[in-house]
Amino acid sequence: MTSVWKRLQRTGKKAAKFQFAASFQELTLECTNKW
Repeated sequence: MTSVWKRLQRTGKKAAKFQFAASFQELTLECTNKW
């Protein structure tokens, strides 16, 4: 989770939405892989 938030902060406000969507997909993929 921390790495994702760091990425969001690095990208900035312009790419925040896109980055959030990408990170959300990554999180969902990780969750599905774990389960």
